[in-house]
Amino acid sequence: PSCSDGILNQGEADVDCGGPCAPGKTCEIGQHCNVSTDCTSGTCNSTNQCDGPSCTDGILNQGEADVDCGGPCTPIRTCEIGQHCNVSTDCTSGICNSTNQCDGPSCSDGILNQGEADIDCGGPCAPGKTCEIGQHCNVSTDCTGGICNSTNQCDGMCRL
Repeated sequence: PSCSDGILNQGEADVDCGGPCAPGKTCEIGQHCNVSTDCTSGTCNSTNQCDGPSCTDGILNQGEADVDCGGPCTPIRTCEIGQHCNVSTDCTSGICNSTNQCDGPSCSDGILNQGEADIDCGGPCAPGKTCEIGQHCNVSTDCTGGICNSTNQCDGMCRL
């Protein structure tokens, strides 16, 4: 018996591959397998067949940002807060921070979100981060100067 005799023997997963023949001779997609290491793809599915990479295989592959999310899995399977990301579209939140982690919205993410009046100011960010003159506002408390004019811009002067 050998890993090149054309016979299923010696504990091989399929003819001349897997089992004692792996990792030198792993099984290809569609061949029988017992464990993922029997397969060239690294995926042995629930029907004991070597399977190609997918967005549900529990393996970081095919250019995914994190296991089974981001990259080619986007937009169906985006990454959650705390998972690795390469670009903002990898993340459910739309925020991939400077350490390549999906992050939740904040008052310093450079994105107009979470009810902010303008980017990273006003709304839930005020009073700590109010908007400057010329930035969009909804109410006077959104503005550093305390004046939100009729065109919904922070203003610095009272007008009569």
